[in-house]
Amino acid sequence: MVNADLKRSLPHTRRDRNQAELAAETGRSFHRRQRQPRIVRGYFGGRHVPYVLDE
Repeated sequence: MVNADLKRSLPHTRRDRNQAELAAETGRSFHRRQRQPRIVRGYFGGRHVPYVLDE
């Protein structure tokens, strides 16, 4: 859930030129989310989908 939220929050109009810029934008995104506890709680309230299915 966090990964999907991060991907949606990163700007799509410009791509970061290097790893440092991507890391900085990721940090800013997480910092904004710290001020939105309702959204963070929502990460844990959804239906769990296992990555490995029991066969």
